[in-house]
Amino acid sequence: MKIESIKNATFNEMKGEYPEVLYKYRKWKDINHKKVITQRELFYSAPSWFEDPLDCKSIVRYDLLTQSEKIKWVEHKIRKSEPGKPNHYYRQKALHQFKSSPLANPESIKRLQQQTFDDYDVRIGILSLTQNPSNDKMWEKYSDNGNGFCVGFKSEILFTKLGGGGKVEYVKELPRVMPEPIHSHDQQAIFQIYYKEDKWNFEDEYRTHTFRWKPMTNEERIIIVPPEAYSVIILGNKMPQKEKNQLKESIPNELRHVTIIEK
Repeated sequence: MKIESIKNATFNEMKGEYPEVLYKYRKWKDINHKKVITQRELFYSAPSWFEDPLDCKSIVRYDLLTQSEKIKWVEHKIRKSEPGKPNHYYRQKALHQFKSSPLANPESIKRLQQQTFDDYDVRIGILSLTQNPSNDKMWEKYSDNGNGFCVGFKSEILFTKLGGGGKVEYVKELPRVMPEPIHSHDQQAIFQIYYKEDKWNFEDEYRTHTFRWKPMTNEERIIIVPPEAYSVIILGNKMPQKEKNQLKESIPNELRHVTIIEK
């Protein structure tokens, strides 16, 4: 299934596209990371929170539009705000409004691109997972150099709760994200969220995301994971015994079925 089709697919349509278990690397010393066990919490991150300066940060390229495409963009906006008019009405009004539109000059285009990103950043949330629980680079980077832990979730249960998602595509060059109507809102989100530079392919990443029409608070970014979605908790090979004991003691009753593995 193409990545462009994944977002709106049901889990039954996606069977075979997901590994049986997907994993999240965590740091025990981070109080918020502990909550994946103690409170069954995961978190939808905003794009601006990712350390990679390019990850999920591709701007919509209004600056690459031709003159004709800029007028088409203005026409598209008018069509959405004033449905049901004849075609010549939209064309004429777009020509008239273009000179005062945000695409009229380079400076206003820069402001539009920044505003578009800012609006996207506060409305989009991304959850990153991986199919590989034995990746030394991941243990080093995301789990306190082996001092942390890794939680495995049953993908069918997790993604049924969260909706569509998919595997990240690793590419030499990130796709250009073009404005509507060249790329729809959904296509823009897919290109921004599900593509990363191939230097990150060691992560074997899968993602799911959410979108809200209003800016999300931190509380609205919290995901409460069903107990039955938990499969395994893996303890890092450098995790001190004291912290291993603390983790085990923190496991709530509803997660007592989860397998504990010490690397």
